[in-house]
Amino acid sequence: MELLWRLAEQSPVTVLEANFRPHSSYEQARLRSLSACFVEVYCWCPPTVAIQRFASRARRPSHHPAHVSPTLDPQLLAEFDEPMGVGTLIRIDTTLPLDISNLATKVSMHLGG
Repeated sequence: MELLWRLAEQSPVTVLEANFRPHSSYEQARLRSLSACFVEVYCWCPPTVAIQRFASRARRPSHHPAHVSPTLDPQLLAEFDEPMGVGTLIRIDTTLPLDISNLATKVSMHLGG
């Protein structure tokens, strides 16, 4: 994450893609310290669906070894239970089909494009 913060501080245009912890005062402070226009795309699904998806991916041969646990602990999942609340929010329900073109238009509109 430290590399992500450094790049964000030094880049005029940045897309930060990560699982941010909304209850982390450190992550909140780091985001708020950036001079940026934020559009947060918050991907959501019920916790039971997230746990099932995580386990399913862990069983695939292509699963990256950096993800050492084949299960997602509900307590860990709870750390990501809401948006960061910095900037404009676009909430995506990942149990529904996604219109990526529509999403791109919304993000662009909020960024003034």
